Amino acid sequence: MRYLTRTIHYKYNEPVRLVLFGDTHDGSTYFARRHFIKFLADSMDHPNAWIVGMGDHVDALIPSDTKRFQLSTIDPKFLAAENPDEILTLQANDFVKLISPYRDRLLGLCLGNHEEAISKRHGFNIHRHICDSLACENRGYSFLFLLKLT
Repeated sequence: MRYLTRTIHYKYNEPVRLVLFGDTHDGSTYFARRHFIKFLADSMDHPNAWIVGMGDHVDALIPSDTKRFQLSTIDPKFLAAENPDEILTLQANDFVKLISPYRDRLLGLCLGNHEEAISKRHGFNIHRHICDSLACENRGYSFLFLLKLT
């Protein structure tokens, strides 16, 4: 387990908003894209709002996942892409695009079981790809987080 500290500078008596989300499953037909975009915009309109992603940011289901894979649950825009063989990268890049406007207030992203399964089975660390693309902390699968307000 990782123990991480982050310091946030703020003015005395100003509220701090922590925005946590998880299980967005970008790339799935069930991903509530419009609601997620609205959630982020509404949450981040506060001047001292900070984000932590709690895992399973992308659906990351592929045919070798016999337990959960169903072709009908993949967002058709990824299947119709120029190269549908790149579904995982397309999903990751789409999630990065959604979060990018808030990257300067992103405290980090946790690893989800969907991302971990891809890494274990196929050696592609999609979670690291997302974190590197956003230049944010990779919080791993489990962590303690100490937030210092100064």
